Amino acid sequence: MSDSQRAAAENSLSAARANIAASLRALDVIGKTSSNSTAVPVPASGLHDITIQLLTQLRQTVTTLALTFKPPLTAEAIRPYLDKLTDQVGRLVSCVLAAAGGGGEATSSLVESWNDAVVRVGDEIQRLLTILEKGVREPQASSSKGESPYLAHTGMVWEAIDKVSGTLPTDERSAVQQCWEGQKDTVRDAWTEFKEMLEDADEDDDEDDIFGAGDEDDDEWAELEKAMGGKMTADEKKRAETAKSVFGLHQILHATVPRYLHLLELQPEMTYGPLLAAGAEVVAALDTAISGMYPKQDVAEIIGSVDALNAKGRALATAFRARLAQSAAPEDQGAVAKSFVDRWETRLDLEVKAWDEAKLSMSALADALE
Repeated sequence: MSDSQRAAAENSLSAARANIAASLRALDVIGKTSSNSTAVPVPASGLHDITIQLLTQLRQTVTTLALTFKPPLTAEAIRPYLDKLTDQVGRLVSCVLAAAGGGGEATSSLVESWNDAVVRVGDEIQRLLTILEKGVREPQASSSKGESPYLAHTGMVWEAIDKVSGTLPTDERSAVQQCWEGQKDTVRDAWTEFKEMLEDADEDDDEDDIFGAGDEDDDEWAELEKAMGGKMTADEKKRAETAKSVFGLHQILHATVPRYLHLLELQPEMTYGPLLAAGAEVVAALDTAISGMYPKQDVAEIIGSVDALNAKGRALATAFRARLAQSAAPEDQGAVAKSFVDRWETRLDLEVKAWDEAKLSMSALADALE
């Protein structure tokens, strides 16, 4: 390839990348609204199907571009596919903006999900184009490493498109369900971490030596354990076990809310923002409270974080009740959902009472140690 051909090809790739970046910037309007409306936009019928079709076409274009990227490479050979790539990303952006109704309505989980999906795919395409530019600019560097790096990045674009195509929500409730599932993963990880923490505290020192005293692996494990604060003392384990029922209740509440999402739809549909925010705050508070249970505990910190968690759990229950009261859920099903939250809060009252009694002892112990 001559220097002029190389420059032309590189310029074409650079221009395509810049155009795609400009298209994606149009999505910055999403979520930036001064409207007081709580109604979420309802995408036009068929818009989801059109978006999926565009993603399929985009995958084919990326594949064709990758196959074209071989000697003798010319700007004329790749420019049609770059133009098609730029156009398809622009049309995907238009689909998101159409779903958003121009970006001036209340927070929509569906629009946010579509927005994130298109940005994710667009970012991967820009990275691929950057690799292709480098391949044109430094052909010897690419060939000396065996398989061209753009093939791996082409696969990453495919992976991003396939994931988005398989999970793109069709309506507001399915988008909220996806958001909640993401929160549940964090809760599940935190709860598993807490249970393992207690299990480790139950292990006898003798059990740690089953592979033989002085074993190099055991020494490394001991160093790691030491760096994490060592093992729980008896008092620390007792504090953690005292909070276990409280932690479990909040995990149950958060895990159960999705079961009743079908009862929370409104006509016209309103934003689930307050409910999702309340759920996210429970997740964050639970994670903070569990993190405070590691060895070398701070009693005041533990008391504060558990009290904060209880407040966030009650706020989630309140947000759930408020949404349920607005909905047109069948009376019998709505009563079941309300009964669950009422029973949960009654149980929380009992656990909080036990916790309040326990934390008095904790505070007294902390004062005595000062």
